[in-house]
Amino acid sequence: MFADKTLLILGAGASFEIGLPVGDTLKEQISAALKVELVSGGTIMRFADSVIDDAAEFVAIHNKVGITKIKLLEACRQISAALPLARSIDNYLNAHKDSKTIELCGKLGIARCILQAERNSWIKADQPPPNRMNFGVLKPTWYNRFANLLFEVPYGEFLGRLSNLSVITFNYDRCFEHFMYHAIQTHYGVDEKRAAEVVNGMSIYHPYGKVGNLPWMGKEPMSDFGEEVGGDRLVQLAGGEIKTYTEGVDRSSSEIQAIHRAVRQARTVVFLGFGFIPLNMSLLKPDADESMHKENATKKTYYATALNMSDEDTSHVRDAVRGLCPAGVVQEFIRSVRCVDLFGVYGFSLGLS
Repeated sequence: MFADKTLLILGAGASFEIGLPVGDTLKEQISAALKVELVSGGTIMRFADSVIDDAAEFVAIHNKVGITKIKLLEACRQISAALPLARSIDNYLNAHKDSKTIELCGKLGIARCILQAERNSWIKADQPPPNRMNFGVLKPTWYNRFANLLFEVPYGEFLGRLSNLSVITFNYDRCFEHFMYHAIQTHYGVDEKRAAEVVNGMSIYHPYGKVGNLPWMGKEPMSDFGEEVGGDRLVQLAGGEIKTYTEGVDRSSSEIQAIHRAVRQARTVVFLGFGFIPLNMSLLKPDADESMHKENATKKTYYATALNMSDEDTSHVRDAVRGLCPAGVVQEFIRSVRCVDLFGVYGFSLGLS
């Protein structure tokens, strides 16, 4: 899997295996976080979530574009009521991209719920040092299966393997980075500083941002994994790090250019828990002039989960995957299985590639 350039593309299903919400569950959580209550006989509105309420107060006091708390209450009430009708919070915000108030409220809801989800996940690392993460509970997840392949060599060779690995995650959480940081310490016995240097040196891209940088990443805005932040910090994380579809698809940005380079150069591409929606596939696909005139694109072998997809939808996914890079396809393996089961079915093939 790491003998040549390898690309992991992570969707919500990849984090679902370690306890994070996806789909309707995430929408319900965001809707609840942004819920507005009527009090005093229905004459006064207030936020049900105290942290969201504090965040709204902070925005109302410090913004310079006339966003009042009443406007935030009205926007949150609208989002909370409408989310059941949307495919996802991202789709909803894209449909309302002309409203900065709705955009901000949606980002606050995302940041609030993703941090809570990290805190309740299987990888919260709450054990005493030095081995703070309980990797035993991750046996039924793709994380341990992936580590089985990655860590089967001495440390020096492992570092060489990482130079061939790129990761594109469409998730706002920091689960992959958090896992790698602790797994490297536990498996190879290196200290926190060295593990941080290794993971910070990896090619990991979040086209839609994340809920802050982990403390060991050494950059602001910062939040610990699953941290319970106050309203002012929530505003900082939501406004500074989380991107909408429109903000994430700036094809001239250095991150999108790096993503396209990773797609072009990879020989093995593994989609885990990815939804294959057209907007995200378009983001991944290099422009024609990039593919033809920059680093030579490479023929690829694709592996992908397509859990609970119909045969017809799987056929559409296969066409989309084949069209991702003009260099062509060696082979594609698309299965209606969980992420962990993809490694179970193709573990030998992935280990050789």
